[in-house]
Amino acid sequence: SISNPLKIYQVKYQSLIFYPEFLDFVKAFEASVEEIDEEEERACDNIINHLASSMDLTSPEPLLSIVADNWSGSRDMQDWIEIIQEEYTMFAGDYMDVELAMSILIKMHNPAASASPTTKMTKADKTASA
Repeated sequence: SISNPLKIYQVKYQSLIFYPEFLDFVKAFEASVEEIDEEEERACDNIINHLASSMDLTSPEPLLSIVADNWSGSRDMQDWIEIIQEEYTMFAGDYMDVELAMSILIKMHNPAASASPTTKMTKADKTASA
């Protein structure tokens, strides 16, 4: 049995090998996504790699503090993304699944959030809204 939970996550999320400070981000991701497949895991890895390497963040904290400073349960996804982009222009869909990244940050800030961005989406929902 592996006593270090980080090691368990590092098997699925290679980004955590390099950026272990993002473990809580992965935990929030797993809590907010209903059916996690390899594609979803790669999307999460990709987000962490982008936040840590391209955006030079040592942890999700700077983004979480922006969420905390601007918290309102009634903001929609696009509002949130624009708020983060005011300080971090590379927080963008060109580089990663920006809506997934934003919904994870909202979930981390407010685990009980029932606001639309954090609504769990099943595969059928995603296909319907694609």
